Amino acid sequence: MVTVGEGGAIYFDAVVQLFKGDDCENLVEVGACTDGPENFTVTEAGNYYFRVRPYFSSDESGIVSVYLTCADYDCPLIGANFGDACDDGDASTFNDQIGTDCECAGVLPAEGSVCANALPVECNADPATFSSAASNAINSTSCAMGNNGLWFSFMGTGGDITVNSTATFDHEMSINTGVCDALVNVGCKDGSTGAETYTILGSVNGQMYYVYIAHWNSSNTTTGNITISLVCATPPACEAPTLALSVQNEAGEAIDGCIDFGSSYYVQATLAGGAGNDAYNVTINGSAAAVVSPNGVTVLGPINAGTNANVTAVGVQDGDCSVSASVNSPALCAPSNDACADATAIACGESLAGTTYGAAESDLGSPSCAGGTPADVFYTFEAAAGQEFTVTVVGADYDGVLVIYSGSCDDLTELDCADNGFSAGVAETITYTATEAGTITIRTYDWSSSRGSFTISVTCEDVVVYDCPDLEVNFGDACENADGLAGVIDTDCNCFVAPSFDCPDLEVNFGDACENADGMAGVIDTDCNCYVAPTFDCPNLEANFGDACENADGMAGVIDTDCNCYVAPPVFDCPEIEANFGDACENGDGLAGVIDTECNCYVAPPVFDCPDLQANFGDACELAEGMGILNTSFLIMLPLMVSLISIK
Repeated sequence: MVTVGEGGAIYFDAVVQLFKGDDCENLVEVGACTDGPENFTVTEAGNYYFRVRPYFSSDESGIVSVYLTCADYDCPLIGANFGDACDDGDASTFNDQIGTDCECAGVLPAEGSVCANALPVECNADPATFSSAASNAINSTSCAMGNNGLWFSFMGTGGDITVNSTATFDHEMSINTGVCDALVNVGCKDGSTGAETYTILGSVNGQMYYVYIAHWNSSNTTTGNITISLVCATPPACEAPTLALSVQNEAGEAIDGCIDFGSSYYVQATLAGGAGNDAYNVTINGSAAAVVSPNGVTVLGPINAGTNANVTAVGVQDGDCSVSASVNSPALCAPSNDACADATAIACGESLAGTTYGAAESDLGSPSCAGGTPADVFYTFEAAAGQEFTVTVVGADYDGVLVIYSGSCDDLTELDCADNGFSAGVAETITYTATEAGTITIRTYDWSSSRGSFTISVTCEDVVVYDCPDLEVNFGDACENADGLAGVIDTDCNCFVAPSFDCPDLEVNFGDACENADGMAGVIDTDCNCYVAPTFDCPNLEANFGDACENADGMAGVIDTDCNCYVAPPVFDCPEIEANFGDACENGDGLAGVIDTECNCYVAPPVFDCPDLQANFGDACELAEGMGILNTSFLIMLPLMVSLISIK
């Protein structure tokens, strides 16, 4: 079993489809598109392809998970599982299944459990009650109802027959005719939770009818008592004739082949036999009646191609005798544009009526945006380069899919696809801009299998063709160049401005490149001279190597080859102390001196007024008698001087 799981960060509603084949070019669908349940179970060996697409728009995205579950057969030798249907070869059994012993065996039906041993019911007899408790019936009718019901049978009388039933559970009736292995459903009746009643109008005399009664719910097998009775009206005194129908064209010729959609056909009705009426009112699809004599023939119509015909003949003298028959419309011929090679041309501004009735499915398969039943037709449109066009398809009975392609029919490339509406009557539209001139192939089909009719139209934006498409201008159009000067577009798609010179004699403008008499490059200045800007070894400094300069400390130097101001380092007589002979200095005692030739700080010895004493006049001194000072000729004792001063 392969299963797709939907969900993730973005909700994603998926539709799944299953194919089988040797490769992607040779696939056969083995599981039609389904939106629930989103899984398929396969039992045959082979290569399978599991397709997942969005249920809604083609650009929908999301997260899906795909799971593959594999299981061995319960009975590998016969490739079957317990409970699989089979045929045990015994016509008296039914519900044949593979048992746990891997053998095929059926069960004998309980009374009334199959059509072939239906319980007979008589007209106008008292109601009869039967129990379905032992039933092992399988519902084989076209009515959706449960298993374990009971089958009843009765013979048609030619008159109206009303079937009445009650049950101890909520039941449904399925009324059928024909033979048991090919029953034709007459009606399904589940009108209430109680009694059910169904009337067969004008039952066929001698025709066997079969009624299956069971629980109304197809998944419910409740059983109980069922009571049934028939109320049979007196058959009419007349006898209905037989009615044979055949189709023909307007000229009365039999139609053996197809007819075009939009055309019509006629029906020949032939009555035979019957009794009790001198004439019959014959109608087709509810039209006005034509009066036809017994064993008479009439031609009815016209009937639109594709519409089936239902004919009824009712006795004029005794309306209880009537007969009805139906005939299908002749097959519809394929549209003239059914194949890509036979596509119908459509131009800007045109609207054309079209149909997919009678169309076959091409080998293109489903486009990127849709699935459905691609019974498609084709159109072509000649697009100009850069042209924007819009294709629209819509029809009251048409659930359209619209696709456009580039390329030839045997090598088409899808350009765009639309399937935004999910019902008939919704327009599908594609707007597209052609990147280059060429043929666009348009494909459309009805998503449903019923096909339909539509109107297709193409509208276009006007296309302007320029000599210079990138500029959207033509040769000779006015323009401005990058300098804002007025000009015209030339044949090279440039804005040509007629020359006008600042220096007419030289046919040059200010700023034009030039060479001076020395062959040096320059530009034309406002005096119409070729100005050559000076050239420096160091342009940022506007200086050359060797030019005088001052460094940041104000020291003189020259421009070196690195464009720096080089100041030569000083030369000292005494390099170690970076001093010259005679430079001022201080010795270790803080005395001022000068650098001598020995690179020492020489401090000259002092000169004394009294060399022997190494003292100067006025220096303090000390005598034996006390303190004093030196004078120019003798020592003076300070106390004496004080005394002398006192005497004065």
